[in-house]
Amino acid sequence: MPNHHLTDSWLLDYAAGSTAEAQGLLVATHLALCAPCRLRIKEYEALGGALLDELPPTPLSPSAGDRLQQALQTLEAAPAASPTATSRTAAPAASAPDPAPPRRRGPKVFSRPLAVSLPGPLRPYVHGRLEELRWRRLKEGLSEAELPLPTDGPRTRLLLLQAGATIPRHAHKGTEGVLVLSGGLSDRERHMRRGDVMICDDSVIHDNVADPDEDCLSLVVTEGPIRLTGALGGLISLVKKL
Repeated sequence: MPNHHLTDSWLLDYAAGSTAEAQGLLVATHLALCAPCRLRIKEYEALGGALLDELPPTPLSPSAGDRLQQALQTLEAAPAASPTATSRTAAPAASAPDPAPPRRRGPKVFSRPLAVSLPGPLRPYVHGRLEELRWRRLKEGLSEAELPLPTDGPRTRLLLLQAGATIPRHAHKGTEGVLVLSGGLSDRERHMRRGDVMICDDSVIHDNVADPDEDCLSLVVTEGPIRLTGALGGLISLVKKL
């Protein structure tokens, strides 16, 4: 069972249906792995329903009532469709299924076979095997694969950190959500395993390291780029100024 959970604000937004697709995918994937957060979601949904029941009814305006009456009269006056016609329109022509996307074999990014069962909400975004995604190597031991979500929203990707590899010390511009799907991930404050989630804002500065005996696969949703803050970040900043 996960030890690190989503904040109340994330769960409340999800229960109210006000999250974007990227954040909603992160929440739904965590809920598939976390029974306590599923219970909290049910409580928030029940609370929202109770609050709606307590709201006084809003009377219809006279014009709205007139439009409703006209619509009802129109329906009553419309001729009933014959069973034959209904059966013809209700049975669309069969179409061939969409062809499976071609398999692409990217660079070798797994240091060893990765046995992970993807939670249900995530599976539609991952076609085929994890090894066949379009992986991009960011540095030695660190690779990413973008997921097919709207490009005008937060970046949503799978991040693979090979056993023992590190993500250099960095800060965030905007909010970042990290959900561990396989293996383990540590920073200086927490150790995360499957189902654990971490939400970082622009006040968080940290580094990450994968457990030494297993590759770590995570779902990551970021609203903005990260900024390296350690010695490597200083070197990159210096090079940019030259």
